[in-house]
Amino acid sequence: MVTARGDHRDEYNRALAGYNFQLAVLLSSGIFHSQSQMLMLNLAVMGSPWEIALVLAILLGTLVLFASEKLPFDLVAMIVLAVLLVSRLVTPEEGISGFSNPATITVAAVFVLSAGLQKTGAVRAVGRVFVRLARFQFVLLIAIMLTMACVSAFINNTAAVAVFL
Repeated sequence: MVTARGDHRDEYNRALAGYNFQLAVLLSSGIFHSQSQMLMLNLAVMGSPWEIALVLAILLGTLVLFASEKLPFDLVAMIVLAVLLVSRLVTPEEGISGFSNPATITVAAVFVLSAGLQKTGAVRAVGRVFVRLARFQFVLLIAIMLTMACVSAFINNTAAVAVFL
């Protein structure tokens, strides 16, 4: 039976509405922690075969670039974002929505702060204390855990981890 192109679109839209409802249920249940995880699943579920292949190729290329460290990680991330935008796998709104996340802004601010602390020598002084404690592995572990606990009490956990990287 030959059907008009519009009939296929109606079927596609009904299927998409059903999948979006299921994805919304999964997101609200806490299985997904971000919209980007939901977007990746949505592409895998509803994407055409070439979109799925393109996403997997981008993912593989990203992993290779991260592992090889031939380019800085921030440049790789921006290249991946640009490729996703140019290939129209994500909309411009979805592409830049991550920059409005408070955790992203906090991590960026912490990188600036940590660069300042490194230039002033404060990081070196704290590092010397940890090196002295390194003779006793258990004491070093406790010291790092207590330091992280104190830092995490005042700033975002993501930012605290970024400081200690």
